[in-house]
Amino acid sequence: MLDLDGTLRDTRDIIYDSVQHALKLHAGKDFSRKDMDPYIHHHREVYKGLVGEEGLEEFDEIYTKHIDQFLPSAELFNGVEELLETLQKDGYRVALVSSARRGDEYLSQKGIHGHFEVIVGAHDVTRLKPDPEPVLVALKRLKITADEAAMVGDMTADMESSKKAGVAYRIGITHGFGKREQLQDAGATHIIDSLMELSLLLKKIAGQK
Repeated sequence: MLDLDGTLRDTRDIIYDSVQHALKLHAGKDFSRKDMDPYIHHHREVYKGLVGEEGLEEFDEIYTKHIDQFLPSAELFNGVEELLETLQKDGYRVALVSSARRGDEYLSQKGIHGHFEVIVGAHDVTRLKPDPEPVLVALKRLKITADEAAMVGDMTADMESSKKAGVAYRIGITHGFGKREQLQDAGATHIIDSLMELSLLLKKIAGQK
């Protein structure tokens, strides 16, 4: 199972800038990236953490309108297409587990939609990561058990969600939003620095079973 933002596509600047834009426009306040970091796993959590519950829906509308202009231009991290081709060749069943909207549209635009057997996004669940629901939905659709699965993500929310769901192998990647120590503290069983390391790691894990 793979996360999208910060794992497969580089949306760090897009997300930070969109949250800052919406906070400034709606709440009239300037917040730094450091201010936002504890809540950055979802823009609604940033707002609730820094401003509160009141006005959340209006903030969400401003954020969504702004970010939707830029997400189609987000670049995939180096090695994504090669990784997906290798995973498919090696017989892995791949799912996208993301809090993003329109993730399937983005994958289609980039020509990699066909590598994913299952796609779970914001509209498929009632609770987002770090709740285990998105991971559990993906496991159910894949028809596999948690001890057979691996989750790859760049945020503590990815590690927490998959840990709560009982996923055996929780792989944190450091090229996105989360730092190595944060990912480890959140429950990562393995850490990689780039997607090019993932295929070899999975082979090592398989060899240890």
